[in-house]
Amino acid sequence: MANIQDPLKKLFTKHRIVFWYGTEKELRTDFEMLEIPSINKIELVNNEFNIKHRILREEPDHKFLLYHEGPQPGDLDNWLLDVLLSRRISYRPGIYFLE
Repeated sequence: MANIQDPLKKLFTKHRIVFWYGTEKELRTDFEMLEIPSINKIELVNNEFNIKHRILREEPDHKFLLYHEGPQPGDLDNWLLDVLLSRRISYRPGIYFLE
């Protein structure tokens, strides 16, 4: 767990939104056990439109870790693609973070 939590804490010192695509099912347990103060954890499960509204309109100053079990959706199926493309994106295997 510390192997994931520490790098994520560091990312959140500079970034407001982090996308985590858990292509390995065992990462789900890490996501569920993860607790970082002042970070809102949200699992993406056919709720992308509501999440987009929340992170951009309702809580624009809060930090979010958005987890999706599986690979990143293709562009046509990704309701959060505009959020990914509207900011500078950096990538580490399975994790995208936005400023």
